[in-house]
Amino acid sequence: MKGFLYIFQKNKIMHDCDEVTKYIDKLKQTKHDFSFKESHKIKSYFYTNEKKTLNNNESSKFISLIGQFVERTEDIITSLSKLEDLDLRDYVSDLKGAFALALADFSKSEMNSLLIFSGLIYFL
Repeated sequence: MKGFLYIFQKNKIMHDCDEVTKYIDKLKQTKHDFSFKESHKIKSYFYTNEKKTLNNNESSKFISLIGQFVERTEDIITSLSKLEDLDLRDYVSDLKGAFALALADFSKSEMNSLLIFSGLIYFL
């Protein structure tokens, strides 16, 4: 199982990384591997209890993908890392599958998430 949690820090409330990861393990009643990236405004966590994680954290963007995709997830992550604003939205709108994804752009202190069921897109 894979999951993600993106926190936008408001009112200077700081969330301790160790406490968050312990809480996720306790809530899900299993041990997970975590990858995360943080800044003074955003904390992004991707977690899995599967053997292979697929996150590209080499750019200023932190991307989490869960669900079923028609395209290879590595190709999707590469494209999402390079695209900006409207091109990014257009690309995501054209993706096929049933999935959820989240993206934090640390260079802009922005977060986006969306959920897709059978081609219906919900930007959150």
